[in-house]
Amino acid sequence: MKKSSVMIEILLFLLLLMLCYGRYYEVVRYKDIDNGGGIENYSAVKSDVDVAVYGSSHAGCTVDNSILWNEYGITSYTIGSSNQKTDGIYMYMLDSFSSKKPQIALVETYTLSEVTDSQIDIDRSVLTTRFSIPSAKYIIDRCLSMGESRERIEELIFRMPIVHSRYKELSRRDFKNEMAYNRGYRGSDECSVQAPPALTDEVAEVPEVAAKYIDKIIELCDKNDVQLVFFTAPFSATEQDVQKQNGIHKYLESKGQICLDFLTDYEKYDIDFEQDMREFSHLNNIGAGKITRGIGEYLTANYPISDKTSLGQDFSDWDLHSRYLDDRNDTYALVKCIEIDEYLDTLSDMMDKYVVIISFDGNYRSFEEYAEKPRFDLVGISEEQYQNGGVFIIRNGDMIYSSAGANNYAYYSKLSGSSEVVLSKKLEDNTPKIVINQWNYFENNDGYTVFVYDDVCDQIVDEMHIDAYKGEDMVHVEH
Repeated sequence: MKKSSVMIEILLFLLLLMLCYGRYYEVVRYKDIDNGGGIENYSAVKSDVDVAVYGSSHAGCTVDNSILWNEYGITSYTIGSSNQKTDGIYMYMLDSFSSKKPQIALVETYTLSEVTDSQIDIDRSVLTTRFSIPSAKYIIDRCLSMGESRERIEELIFRMPIVHSRYKELSRRDFKNEMAYNRGYRGSDECSVQAPPALTDEVAEVPEVAAKYIDKIIELCDKNDVQLVFFTAPFSATEQDVQKQNGIHKYLESKGQICLDFLTDYEKYDIDFEQDMREFSHLNNIGAGKITRGIGEYLTANYPISDKTSLGQDFSDWDLHSRYLDDRNDTYALVKCIEIDEYLDTLSDMMDKYVVIISFDGNYRSFEEYAEKPRFDLVGISEEQYQNGGVFIIRNGDMIYSSAGANNYAYYSKLSGSSEVVLSKKLEDNTPKIVINQWNYFENNDGYTVFVYDDVCDQIVDEMHIDAYKGEDMVHVEH
């Protein structure tokens, strides 16, 4: 009886140890190694996924998931990482298929003729995916081919030796998944004039080891009854780059695979290399929109995409991701403003969507010694309120709090979901303490602070400061 009791205690201890280990690993593990965190959120998707997008940054910077959702009713999810090679794509497919099989796998071809040949590449492929027997086999295969040590192989398989020291660099996102709705695309409004691709009919052969993994991808999709579509995104390709893509297209054709060649056919999709590129390799929002619509037209014309209104599933995360991308466009518009009045005028058109916190800090009126008084009336603050100073909270266009110039106050408000705002000021404080979701974003200064927050997405749209003693320049804090 005593022996049985001891065994139970040992088993319970081991179970508790495993649970603690699992929780600790969840906190310290890498959430994002240049992959946008997409792979970590995919298993938590609540509904069917029509299209999973795989590949390097060309995949993430080309397919705008919000356009596919809003204009074509396609639920898409981008699962890739920077410079991801063919074997990495295969590993991400294995991992994602085990939790949720998409109807269509959309694979970008930029690095399809290459395989992992560096430590960072293999880290991207395995450290954010879940442990499995196939992943262990993959680690052994690739590491041996790269001449990695046994110690390195064991670290990658068991992972904890690599991530255990991350407690020194833990951040808020390690404890809370703030963007569970992220579907991959983040976009950019940057514009850089680039040369069109140097098109050629010359073909570069696909290396044997890369061809092996292309075959594995095809076999995996066939086995799981997932439709497979390849695509090549436009970029400012050299003649050598085009030769590599021609070789990939030729190999895929020999395997009976579909490949949408937006690189060669860039003119057909109205890609303007003076307007549609963020830099030589990636499309900006304008270019991505054109290619995404080309993909959407092809998919809806050739595959049965279900009507989401009749499925009774929760697709709210796609709506949230679309809202998040709208927020980013608003960020671009605000940051581009040169003068404070231009900024306030631009913000006035957004007031009904956000929580806007405006604080007049310290000797803020010193600004008027060398510039016109800003038009804060454009965002709902009266002349009297401006004269009295203090902090103001405007939510969806309605003012929900004003400190009315008081020097000693405390305020709390529950916003959407788990969002909350807390602000306080003591007599000895020069500026208020303003906290959103337990994080203090504000800096102390004498001047103006404008904080724009989306409490639906839990995203900071903009944080802007003007130091009244340093001139009229607006300082935007990146988040």
